[in-house]
Amino acid sequence: MTFLVFVGSEGVDDVAEEDLGGYSLKEDVEVVIGEGDSLLSELFDRIFMAMKEGERAYIKTKVDAKCRKVDDSLPGLKSTLKFNVLLKSFNRAADIGELEPDEKLERAEHHKEKGTSIYQQNNIDFGLRRFRKALEYLNSISSVDGFSNAMVSRMNTLKCHCNLNLAAGHLKQEEFEKVIDYCMVALTLEPNNVKGLFRRAQAHAKLHQYDEAKKDLLRARELDAENKSIVSLLKNIELSMKKERQMYQKMFSH
Repeated sequence: MTFLVFVGSEGVDDVAEEDLGGYSLKEDVEVVIGEGDSLLSELFDRIFMAMKEGERAYIKTKVDAKCRKVDDSLPGLKSTLKFNVLLKSFNRAADIGELEPDEKLERAEHHKEKGTSIYQQNNIDFGLRRFRKALEYLNSISSVDGFSNAMVSRMNTLKCHCNLNLAAGHLKQEEFEKVIDYCMVALTLEPNNVKGLFRRAQAHAKLHQYDEAKKDLLRARELDAENKSIVSLLKNIELSMKKERQMYQKMFSH
C-alpha cells in the first residue's frame, strides 16, 4: 500500500534521516509500506496499516534518537520519541498473488538490491529481511511458462545470491545451522559456487563438524586454488582434526 501521511514530532531533531526509513518530519510524504528499513519505519508501517483515511494518531515509542530500543521502566527516562501523525490517503497495491511472474521477479530484484545496500551499511537484521522478502517473491513463481532462458537463469541466480547473503548474515549472527541450510539451497542451484562451499565450511567448522567442513573446502580449493581464505581455513581444520584425534587417543590409552 502507498500512504500519504503527515508526521509531526516532539523533540526528535537529532534523529538521522535513514533511521526514519523514508518518512520525513513536519511535511506531507508519500510512503510505501515495507520500504523502510529501521525500527521507526517498521513501527509507522504497523500503525498506518491499522488507521483509517483522515485519522490522527499520537505515537509514543520505546526507541531513542539513535533508534535504539530503550527500557521505559528506567526512572527519569525522557529520550523516547513521540510523534503526531495524520493519514491523509492511501492506495492499495497488488498483493503478491495478483502479480505476474515477471513482476514478481522485478520486485525480488528490488528487495535484493535494497538488502545488499543496507547490509553493507551494517544494518544486518533489516538486510536479511529484504533477502527473505526477495525469496518470498521468487518462491511464489509457480510457473516459468513464457520466461525466456535468460529470465530463468536470472531468477535462479537471484535465488542463489539471496540464499548466500542470508548465509553470510546468519554467519555473523552465529546461527550456524541456518548458514548450512541456506548454503544447501544455494549449492543446489549452483553446485560449484565457491562462496557457498566456503560459508558452509565455516559453519561446519564452528559446529566442530570437521569432516564436512574439510570436504567443502577441498572442493572449493579445486575451484579456486589461489583463494587464501580457503587455504587458511583448510589448514586450521586439519589442525583441529589432528588435535581431536590426539585427544581421543589420550582418552582411550589408559
